[in-house]
Amino acid sequence: MGEIKRHIPKIIFGIFVIAAIILFFTFRLNRFFSLQNINDVREFILGFSLGGPVIVMLLFMVFNLACLPTLYFNILSGYLYGPLNGMIVAWIGMTVGLMTSFLNVRWLFRKDFVEKFGSNRTVMQLEEYTERYGSQLVVTMRLLFIIPYNIQNIAYGLSSINAMKYLIFSAIGIIPLTLAYVWLGHLINLQVMGIGDFKRYSFTIGILIVFFAAIIIMSIVIGRRLKNTKA
Repeated sequence: MGEIKRHIPKIIFGIFVIAAIILFFTFRLNRFFSLQNINDVREFILGFSLGGPVIVMLLFMVFNLACLPTLYFNILSGYLYGPLNGMIVAWIGMTVGLMTSFLNVRWLFRKDFVEKFGSNRTVMQLEEYTERYGSQLVVTMRLLFIIPYNIQNIAYGLSSINAMKYLIFSAIGIIPLTLAYVWLGHLINLQVMGIGDFKRYSFTIGILIVFFAAIIIMSIVIGRRLKNTKA
């Protein structure tokens, strides 16, 4: 009985995720989260006046918890509120969403993960690496966006990384990508860029972010090596 009680929160969370995904696709809610229908979504959210930004942030949280993509909401924030206010809304929403997902995974699954795989040699090595280089790892993975943020949230939640360190360096690492897509949303609103141009601009943004991320990573690596040499 005690064992079943222990897993009740996980069961509830699993039901939430499955229900969210089923509802999302059954009622074709994905059509509202596409660039083609962004103007309809704009009218809906702006109808909440000052509550609009809160709605967007809540969507970031729900989609992160359900492991659904959230990139669209960066574009929507820029489309709704312009580059500055849109960046603030998107950055806070992204940060809160990432942290919510991280804490949820850590609370529900970290203990079971350690009990089952904690003695595995590979897991132990990864834990050690995370302890030593957690900050750089978080910033690097957020900047490069090689692995989707939702997958990263789960991985970090299962790891032993310090929650505050995860929060700070995630918040820093998501800035370039968030800013880029907020700006795209703003350009779409100004009709400077058409929706059809989105893929081309996204590819260019990806190249630029990878370029600047590589410079930052190289700086961190060189700085660490110089520090070790002096020591």
